[in-house]
Amino acid sequence: MLRPQDFPRETQSFFPPETASSKEALAMATESDAWVSFQLAVKIHEEGRQLTNQEFDRETSQLRRQYEGLTPHYRDTILPHMLSIHELSSMREELDTELAASAEQPISNRLVAFKKCLDNVDEQFLHYNHLFQTLHGVRDPFNTHDYVTSQLSSLGHDSKDLKQNIRQLADDLRREHGASPSWVGAWKFAIDGSFGRTSLWVKQDSSGLINDRCMIKDTVLSVNSWDSKLCFAKDPRYPESEERTLPTEVAAHAALRPLEGSDTIIRMRNWRLASERRMYRLYLEFAPHGDLYQFMTWYNSEMPSMREVSTESEKEIAAVEHFNSLKAFHDSREAKELKWLPEPFIWACFESLAKAGLLMEQGSLDENPLTRWDLIVRFDLKPSNVFLGVPSTTNFTCYPQAKLGDFGLAQLFSPEDDGDYKQYCGRGTVCCRAPEQVLLTLFGRPEKWTSATNVWGIGIIIWGLMELEEGDHRLVYEKGIRDGDSRSSSVPTLRPSTEQRYSKELCDLVDACTEYRPSDRPSFREVLNGIHKRFQDTSTGRGVGAIRSLSKDDRLSFVVQRSFDVKKDGWPLGEELKHWVAPPPGMHAMPSPPFPEDLSTEEEEIGGVEGTELEPLYDDASGESADEEMEIDDSP
Repeated sequence: MLRPQDFPRETQSFFPPETASSKEALAMATESDAWVSFQLAVKIHEEGRQLTNQEFDRETSQLRRQYEGLTPHYRDTILPHMLSIHELSSMREELDTELAASAEQPISNRLVAFKKCLDNVDEQFLHYNHLFQTLHGVRDPFNTHDYVTSQLSSLGHDSKDLKQNIRQLADDLRREHGASPSWVGAWKFAIDGSFGRTSLWVKQDSSGLINDRCMIKDTVLSVNSWDSKLCFAKDPRYPESEERTLPTEVAAHAALRPLEGSDTIIRMRNWRLASERRMYRLYLEFAPHGDLYQFMTWYNSEMPSMREVSTESEKEIAAVEHFNSLKAFHDSREAKELKWLPEPFIWACFESLAKAGLLMEQGSLDENPLTRWDLIVRFDLKPSNVFLGVPSTTNFTCYPQAKLGDFGLAQLFSPEDDGDYKQYCGRGTVCCRAPEQVLLTLFGRPEKWTSATNVWGIGIIIWGLMELEEGDHRLVYEKGIRDGDSRSSSVPTLRPSTEQRYSKELCDLVDACTEYRPSDRPSFREVLNGIHKRFQDTSTGRGVGAIRSLSKDDRLSFVVQRSFDVKKDGWPLGEELKHWVAPPPGMHAMPSPPFPEDLSTEEEEIGGVEGTELEPLYDDASGESADEEMEIDDSP
């Protein structure tokens, strides 16, 4: 594999060698200095050796005088290419350092570092080629032609070697993720979950058409978290065994996956372990329309967002600016004309999430479930953990289906569980947490967690869809006022403009779900009954029942879809992959589709054998593992 130190430095940069005198040339920044540096490199190439300090000083003085006599034509046509090459060559030095440092990093990071170098080399080649064409047939008193020719040859070889390394790394990355040659990845997502990092992989057929998508989530735990029972649960496939355990997130998915109605939950397709690295990997269903928080901010475009910063001092300034912007926003919020979400869509989300809640509560949608079930409490229910998948084939076919995802903070409780209640307090996202998640002594130390905490979580999600915000920052039990709204409340409160926009039935049901005391909240069965009653009451409703039962081929369904703004599917099934999206980070081109003869009629699921240990890849040169641990999250 090509290493940065293997690149011939003299042919990659027109800078002179780093003798005592040449350090002056390395610091040149002006136009004249850049030209002098270029011509010094030409001289070194002619001599075939490094210049002594005396020779370097003499050449530099002579070139500075010659620069003053350059013709206007030379300055207009030739000099600009030299200046661009000067800048790119300086960048190449930094990129090579970055590339060398990436040798101990994950494969995806190394891919990105190689791609940056390749882009730089290709751009240098382009400018050298333009310079070559400009010099052709022109009298060049500085004998630049031979040097430019040698640079073109050297850069061409560098580009070829870099592309070969990128192809090899891309193949390593694919094998490391247990993907066949049909799969292409990995596209990174800016926002990751509580503990994990996610990436998208897309499968193409022999014609280059997309025929599958999969999200892969890697979670690395700290030593304490890995050894703690908080992060592991009994394997639901072996309920009688105390010895068989799984990461809690895997256990929750494994328990919910086979249930009828689990299409309301992001499906786990596969999972693997890497015990030596304290890591587990989930292969998850792809939701093409993003999450609810992204969706809400699209509608509420006036909501201020905090600008990205790099230093702590800038962060403090940005936080103050953000607070002032939010305060101004909330002071004038009631007078703003927001683009409200249609009520039928909110009811559709409510029904889907309530079904997911009932499954977490009792493992069935039936009135009287017969099987034994361990309660799943999510602890981090919020809009950004709800994803918009493809529409259901039975209900609300005109809307993307809301699906509950990211079980990173979930916990399983058996009916006999008498674990310490307080060890789970504090989990979750500020202002999206039920009161009992925050205040240990609030209710006289409840003995057990119940489904009422999930009911509150689903309630705050629907509240967010109505208010177009994630969490109510006015809650008195959360420390501080975080969004500039001077008002406070013990429960999430709908603003007057919101109550005027939506039906009383919807407002009342959300208020009931977010009651302060768990015992005052309805059960998920009662929530679903209230929702279904609303669907049936079409005479007083706003067409919710009619829209729910529409066939996907119905004209009204088409009209509803056209009037609903939703993030478009960036990787649509049945479309040609290379025409829809740029190559994954680190790749210079989209991988070619597999040949028909390379496709198996019964290709195994992405990820390999479920639940087995991942085998680390090794770098041929060092013999060391090519994988590296991600940044560890020690939060509860």
